[in-house]
Amino acid sequence: MQPRALDFENEVKSEVKYQSTYANLLSKFKSGDLVYGLSQVRALAIIELNNNNFSSCIANALNNRTVTLVLNNGDTTDLNNFKQAHAAFLQKNREYLEKPGGKPVPTLAYKGNRRSIAYRRACKLLLVEDSDERTRTVHVLTENINWERVCTKICNDKSGNPVADLSVTSSEMRAAYRYYRTHGKNHPLIIFYDKEGEVLEKMPWEQPALMPFFQEYDRQHQLKIDLENAPTQSQDDEDLTTVTPSSPRLA
Repeated sequence: MQPRALDFENEVKSEVKYQSTYANLLSKFKSGDLVYGLSQVRALAIIELNNNNFSSCIANALNNRTVTLVLNNGDTTDLNNFKQAHAAFLQKNREYLEKPGGKPVPTLAYKGNRRSIAYRRACKLLLVEDSDERTRTVHVLTENINWERVCTKICNDKSGNPVADLSVTSSEMRAAYRYYRTHGKNHPLIIFYDKEGEVLEKMPWEQPALMPFFQEYDRQHQLKIDLENAPTQSQDDEDLTTVTPSSPRLA
C-alpha cells in the first residue's frame, strides 16, 4: 500500500484543473518525479509544484547527504524512503561515481572535487537510468538553454572571453542526447517542455535548426574518443622494437 501522502497527491491531480504556464507539467507530474533545467527557470516551476502538494522535485533534494553517505560508506537508515532507494541506486553505480576524471561543479567547490564530481554524475544517472525498476519521469524545462553552448562545451565569462562550460544542466542535456544516439531512440521517461510549458513535439537534437550543433558535438566527441584510444609514443616505440623485416606491419 502506498503512503497516504502519495494517495493524497493522486486525489488532488484528479480533481484540480490547472490554470498556469505549468498546466502540462502539473498534469503529468507524479510523486517521485524530478524537474531539470536552468535553476532560475526551474525555481518557478517548483513553486507551482509545491503549491500543488509535490515536494523534493529536484535532483539536489535526492543527492543532498545521500551522495556523501554513499561515498563514505555511511549509515543511510535514517534517510526517507526516496533517499534510501536513491542510495541503493548510487551504490550500484559506485564505480561510475568515483571513476578517474570528471569535472567538479563550481557551485559545490566546498564539498571538494570527489563529492562535487559525484554529484554531477548522480544527476546524469537520475536522468538517463533505464532499468526496469525505474518509474520516475524527469521533466526538462528547456527555457533559456543555449544549445550551442551545450554542444560546444564553451561559454563566455563576464568579460566575454570563451571559457569551458561547467554547467550541470549542459552536461545533463549531453547525457540525454548520448542516450538517444546510443540507443537510437529517446528515453521514454524524459519529457521536454518549451518556454510556454508545452511538450516539445521534437527533441532538441531532432529539430532542424539545432541539428548542426549536435553534429558538431558528435564530431568533437569522436575526436576525443580517437585521442583516448590512440597509442602513446612509448607504446609505439615498444611496438617498433619487436618488428622484423618480415612483419606485416612493414608491408
